[in-house]
Amino acid sequence: MNYQENIPKSPLRFLRWFCKSALIDEIEGDLIEAYQDRLEQNSRSAKLKLWKEVLQSFNLRNIGIMEKYQNRAGFGRVSMLKQYARVLYRMARKHKVYTAISIASLTLGITCAGLIHLYIQKEANFDRIYSQADKIYRINHKSTTSERSYAYAPLAMTPYLIQNSEAVVDGTRIFKYRRASPITVVASQRSFNEPRLGWADENFFELFDIPLVSGQAEGMLDRPNTIVLSETTAQKYFGEDDPIGQMVEFGSAEKHKLEVVGVFKDFPSNTSFQFDLISGLETCSRIMWSSNHLNEWRNMFVSAYLLVKPEFVQDVASFVQEATTTYFDPESTSTWESTIQPLTDIHLGAAMDIGEWSSHNDKEKLALLGAIGIIILCLGCFNFTNMITAQAGQRTKEVGVRKVLGSHRRNIAQQTLFETMTFVVVSGVLSIALIYALLPKLGVLTAHRYEWMELIKPEFYLPFVIILSVVVIISGAYPALYISRIQSIQLMKQSTLEGGGSIRNILVTAQFTITTALIISTGIVYLQLQYLKNKKLGFDDSVIVNMPIHNDEAVIPKINTFRNEIASYAGISQVTAASHEMLTDYTYITQFDIEGIEAENLWERYTVEQDYISTFDLEIIAGREFDSNIQSDSTAFILNESAIKAINLTPEEAIGKTITDISLDKTGKIVGVVRDFHFRSLHHEIAPFVMYVNWDRLDYISARLASDNFQKNISHLEDIWNKVFGDGVPFFFNYLDQQSAAMYQKEDNEMQLFSIFSFISILLGTLGLFGFVLYTTERKFKEIGLRKVLGASSWQVIELINKNFMKILIIAAAIATPITFFLMSKWLKDFAYRIDQPIWVYIATVLIIFLVAIITVSRTTWRAAASNPVEAIKNE
Repeated sequence: MNYQENIPKSPLRFLRWFCKSALIDEIEGDLIEAYQDRLEQNSRSAKLKLWKEVLQSFNLRNIGIMEKYQNRAGFGRVSMLKQYARVLYRMARKHKVYTAISIASLTLGITCAGLIHLYIQKEANFDRIYSQADKIYRINHKSTTSERSYAYAPLAMTPYLIQNSEAVVDGTRIFKYRRASPITVVASQRSFNEPRLGWADENFFELFDIPLVSGQAEGMLDRPNTIVLSETTAQKYFGEDDPIGQMVEFGSAEKHKLEVVGVFKDFPSNTSFQFDLISGLETCSRIMWSSNHLNEWRNMFVSAYLLVKPEFVQDVASFVQEATTTYFDPESTSTWESTIQPLTDIHLGAAMDIGEWSSHNDKEKLALLGAIGIIILCLGCFNFTNMITAQAGQRTKEVGVRKVLGSHRRNIAQQTLFETMTFVVVSGVLSIALIYALLPKLGVLTAHRYEWMELIKPEFYLPFVIILSVVVIISGAYPALYISRIQSIQLMKQSTLEGGGSIRNILVTAQFTITTALIISTGIVYLQLQYLKNKKLGFDDSVIVNMPIHNDEAVIPKINTFRNEIASYAGISQVTAASHEMLTDYTYITQFDIEGIEAENLWERYTVEQDYISTFDLEIIAGREFDSNIQSDSTAFILNESAIKAINLTPEEAIGKTITDISLDKTGKIVGVVRDFHFRSLHHEIAPFVMYVNWDRLDYISARLASDNFQKNISHLEDIWNKVFGDGVPFFFNYLDQQSAAMYQKEDNEMQLFSIFSFISILLGTLGLFGFVLYTTERKFKEIGLRKVLGASSWQVIELINKNFMKILIIAAAIATPITFFLMSKWLKDFAYRIDQPIWVYIATVLIIFLVAIITVSRTTWRAAASNPVEAIKNE
C-alpha cells in the first residue's frame, strides 16, 4: 500500500498555513510517521488522531501566520489602515468640537430620515400584503341627490355579479356594525365590548389569504354559529388553553352561542381589515336580520370586494352601474353612481363619507413628510460636509509636511476618504441604534406597529447604504481631491485653505429657511388643534358618559326604570337615550317633506328620547323641547337652525308645521328649534338636522354626571345598571369628551411630529451655525487681532461678525414666510372650522431664530474677540 497517497490532505494544509516555516518539516514528519503506524491498526481512528495532533500543534510557539503575509500587498494595506486610524484618532482628539458636530448632525439627519422612511413604507404598502391585492376591487356608491358617498354595496349585488359576469372571478361581503358588540366567554363568564367584530362570507379567508394560527381557511365559516378569533383575542379570552371548540356568546339580554373554529394572526397595522373577531355573514343574518335578508337589493350597508380579471376592469365597473340602476331601489327619485376602487388605492385615495374602516391618508401629505425627511437629512449632511471640509482646510500644513516626506497624492486622498468613511459608518451605527430605540414612539405617533426585523429588510437598508455612500462621496471626495492636488510649498505657506464661502452661506441659509418654516408650521398646527379642542360645541361634553344598549328589546323597555332608580342619586343628574352617539361621523340621512315647502330636504337625523334636549343642555331658540307628559310628542319633531335656514323660514314660522320622514313614513309637528350644535366632528360644517322620538331605534343611553367624583358616580351607575338590566347585559361606557379628543388624534400626532422635526431642525441649524461661526472666527483670527490692535473693541468685532450672519437670517425668513403661509393655508382647508393664520406666529418665530443665532454667534465669537491680539499676529 502507498501510504503517502492515503495521508489526508486537509489537516496537513491547515498545518502548513499556520505553522512557522522553520518548524513545518519537523512537525509534519512526526505527524506522518505516527499516522502511518496507526493506519495498519484502524484507518478511521488514524485520521481522527491526525486531526487531533494538528490542532494540538496550533499554539503560540508554532504559529507563524504574520511572517508569511508581511511581504504581501494585503499586509501592507492593513498597516496603512492602522496608520490612517492613528492619524484619525489624533485629529479627532485635536478637533473635538468639529468631530462632535459632524457625527451628531449626520446621526440626527439619518435617524429622522430613517424613521420617516419606515412610516412612508407602511403607508405606501397599505393593503398590499394580500397575494391578489392588485386584482381586488371594492364597490362604492354615491347618491347624486344627497352627494353622500358610501363604501357599501347592496347585499345581493356580490353574488349577482359572480353569477352573471365572467370577468368577476370571486367576491366576498363584509359587515361591521358601527359600534362595539358584547361578547361573553362561556367558560369564564367574562364579558367584553368588542368594537372590531366583523361578519364575512365563507370565502373571506381564502380570497384574502389571511394567515392562520389554527384551523383551515377553506370552509372556515361554512357552518352557522361559528367564529374565528385573532391571536391576541384568543389569548385574552382563553389564556394558554386551546381555543378551538370553545364557546362564546354574542349579545346581551338575548345571547347567541358561537363556536370558535379558528385563530388567525393579528392583522398588520397597514391594512383596512382591523378585526379581532370574524363570524359568518349567514350567522349574522340569522341573529340580527331575517333569513332572506342576504338576497335583498334594497339594503346597502355591507362592504363588497370583487376579484376581477385585470383586462375586464372597465367592463365590471359598467356592469356594477347597470346592476345598481336596475335593481337597487329603482322607484326612488335618487340616482346612484357606482364605481369600483382598487383595494391598493383605498387608503391613499378619496375617502367615502360612510363605511370606511380605517383612517385615510393622502399622497400629498406623504410627499410633504418625505420632503421633510429629505430636508432634515440634508441639514445633517450640510453640517457634516461643512465640518469635514473645514477640518480638511485647516490641516494644510500637516498635508504639506506629509507630501514633503514622500506621501503621494493617492495616499493623502485615501487618508481623507478613510476619515470621512469612518465618521459616516459611526454615524450610521448610531442612527440604527436610535431608530431601533424610537420604534415604539414612532408606533404611537403613526398608529402602526414596527418590528426590528424591518430594519434588515432590503427596502430599508438599501436606501440607508446608498445614502451613506453618497455622503462619503460628496463629503470626502472634494477635500480629498482638492487638497491632494495642491503643491507642497503652497500648502506649507498656508495655515488654512480659503474658498467655499459662498457654498457655506447658501447651506446655512437653506438650513434656517427650513427651520423657520417648520417652527411656524408647528405653531399653526398647535393653534388649530387648540381651537378645535376649545371651540364651543353647543353642548357640554365634559360630564356625559355613553353606554351602548345594542337596540336590545330586553333593555329599551327598562330605560324608565333605570332612570327612576338613578333619580334619587345626586351624582347623576339626567339620563336619556338616542340612536347615535353625539359627535359620531355616521348619521342617518333622510328625505323630509314639510308642509308648504316644495323642495326635497335630505337632512341628517337622530331618533331620541324625550329628555335628550335637557340632558345635553341644547339651547331652544323657538318653541319647546319634547315633553313626555304630552301624548302627541311621541310624533313631534325638533329641527336645528341650519334646517330652518334651508327652507327659508324663521324659527317662529317653522313651529307647528307638519313634517314627514319619508323613509319611516313618520309624520308629526315641529315643536321646537335648537341652536346649531356640532353633532359631527369639526371637520364637517353643521348641516340641517332633525330629532324625533322613536323608541324602536335607540342604541345608546347617555347620562350626565356631577363633576365632583367621577369614579364614585360611575361605580354607582354600574351598580344600578346591573340591578335593573341583570348580569346578562354587561355594563360598558365611554366618556364623550374622550371620544371628542380621539376624533382629532391624527392631527394631534401630526403636531407632535412637526414639533419633533422642528426641534431637530433647530438643533441641526444651531449646530451648523455654531460650527460655521467657529470656522469663520478661526479663519479670521489674525484679522480680528489686527482690528483690535488698530483700536476696535471686542463688542465691535462681535457686532461685525453678527452683522454678516443677520443678513443670512433675513434672507432665510424672507424665503420661508410666504412658502409656509401657502402650505399651511392648504392644510387648514381640511377643516370646516379653522383659524386665520396669526401674524404673531411668524414674527415670534423669526425673533426666536434671530435670538438663537445671535447668542450662538456672540458666544462663539467672544473667545476670539477677547483674546490677546499679539497671539493672533505674532506668527505673521
